Amino acid sequence: MAVERSARHPTQEPVIADLMPAQDFRTVQGIGDTPDGNAMSNGRVSRGFVMHTCNAIFLGVVCFALFACSRGDPYFFLNPQLPVSVPFAMDKAGNKAVIDFWAVPGNADLSKTYMVSFSFDRHGSHDPMVLFMSDKPALRPKVRIHLWLIKNQNQQSVPLKDRSLILATGDTARPQVIGNDIAYVYLTAWTGDFADMLVASFDLNEYGHYRAEIEALQDTPALHGLRSELSVTEVFNPGE
Repeated sequence: MAVERSARHPTQEPVIADLMPAQDFRTVQGIGDTPDGNAMSNGRVSRGFVMHTCNAIFLGVVCFALFACSRGDPYFFLNPQLPVSVPFAMDKAGNKAVIDFWAVPGNADLSKTYMVSFSFDRHGSHDPMVLFMSDKPALRPKVRIHLWLIKNQNQQSVPLKDRSLILATGDTARPQVIGNDIAYVYLTAWTGDFADMLVASFDLNEYGHYRAEIEALQDTPALHGLRSELSVTEVFNPGE
């Protein structure tokens, strides 16, 4: 201990003793005491202090693992997971959205097809349903869309398809690979409360972190003022 050192070498007082009164030096020694009764001296930490810290870290890791298991979701810390939605106004050209999401076991099925969709509330001041039910693509919103799989900070492009892979009864349209990353938003389902429009569909070939980027390429005044959003979810069949 520091006091014993001072007794053996009366000409070499600890530096801290030169700066503080004797009672304060004893107080500082007390702060350095570790759980095993040993004191920290000359900047060195006792073995007991290190063991105590390691045990605390180990218990923290164990508690974290038990918490994850108790939730029944070992991937709960990866967010957001499928399905995911974000607000988006498609009425103005240049409006953009970025959607990051995770496809993990339990929340994603690699055997199924997924889609980026656009939906809007039909309870606004007007209802653009008549416009979007037209067979003329120019009357539908047009977007640029990219989808990437993020691996080791690198982006791998994921192929996208225009229009639905699962078609409503009586619809003779067929999915086509998007050219130049441009897709026409296609009406797929609606009720008296909302309408869903397909932006693009895609297959999940592996679990992981994905990122979709969507940009409106034309003004669509019919969507102005309506509550609307983009979603990434499993493709559904409105004809069933």
